[in-house]
Amino acid sequence: MKKRMKKAFMRTLVGLFSVAVALAGVDLLLGLVDPFRFTPKNEFPFQKPALYRLSKVKELGYELRAETKVDVAGIEYRINRLGFRDIEHRFLKTDKRVAIVGDSITFGWDLPLEDTYAYQTREKLRSEGRKVEIMAMGITGYNLMQEYHLIKERALRFAPDLIVVQICLNDFEKTLGIRPDPKQQFLLTQYGEIFIPYLFKKTKLSHWLMARSYLFKLLNLKLAPLIGNQNRGSAPRDFYSSGTETAVENLRRTKALLAGTPCRFAAVLFPFRNDDMRQPYLAFYQAILKELEALSVPTLDLNATLNSSMATPEALWIDYLHPSRAGNQRVAEKLADFILSLLEVNTDGRE
Repeated sequence: MKKRMKKAFMRTLVGLFSVAVALAGVDLLLGLVDPFRFTPKNEFPFQKPALYRLSKVKELGYELRAETKVDVAGIEYRINRLGFRDIEHRFLKTDKRVAIVGDSITFGWDLPLEDTYAYQTREKLRSEGRKVEIMAMGITGYNLMQEYHLIKERALRFAPDLIVVQICLNDFEKTLGIRPDPKQQFLLTQYGEIFIPYLFKKTKLSHWLMARSYLFKLLNLKLAPLIGNQNRGSAPRDFYSSGTETAVENLRRTKALLAGTPCRFAAVLFPFRNDDMRQPYLAFYQAILKELEALSVPTLDLNATLNSSMATPEALWIDYLHPSRAGNQRVAEKLADFILSLLEVNTDGRE
């Protein structure tokens, strides 16, 4: 009896092992045949191509061209000698210095410089007698990976007391591809992100499988629409995006980079306008907030500020992504207080 049970047990083990090997083989084959590659979605047209150039820092890809200026539709875009759309700054600091590193929101897409939140934050602090220097380092199209390298290669040179990373809900998207172009020197190619819905509740195991198993990704990607067709009320409760993993990893890298310096690290999180905040983007939003909390990074979440029920969207937004002058003014009021709470600066400049 015991021998039969032992043989049955061994057959079961061999069967399970065979199934595991077969699944691993299928997974490996899928990884070779259909590896969920990010594919070009469309070319990204710079409205002001003369302002940009290829960067010597490979990870940045491109950067702003120092000391250039263009006018578009009555708006002046002037790049200072340090290579950012901002007022001029001296290399040596005399006051507390804050570097705000971000993308087109910090750059001021379709806004005069004076309307941007960084400029308005600077003016608010000055009006209150606060001796705080604000340096705006925003470059259109940058994501958290590029912002990490911008901090490492550029921002730390100016010995800031505080670095504020401006995060947007599309920062999970992959880095833009770059290819030569005879007219504009280079073109950027946007890559479409792959959202994979979780069929069942998101757990540590299912997340691990999403990150490592092509077969598991494929099953979730293909079966979710079928389940939705069978049950009209069915909707994924969460989404997986490898771009989110990349964004989170670069937050950790930034935290580790600044841990070895006297510079503090903080974040300001910009939402999408409410009517465009789709579920996959909200999943990224929640993942980033969770990671910032885990890293103990002070964070200013602007969702309530920019999506207030007391204001019409048209008053605070240019589009679904970029705040208007009024929206930036609201941000500046919150950000100025946020910065002061971290630096603890009095009107005489002392801590």
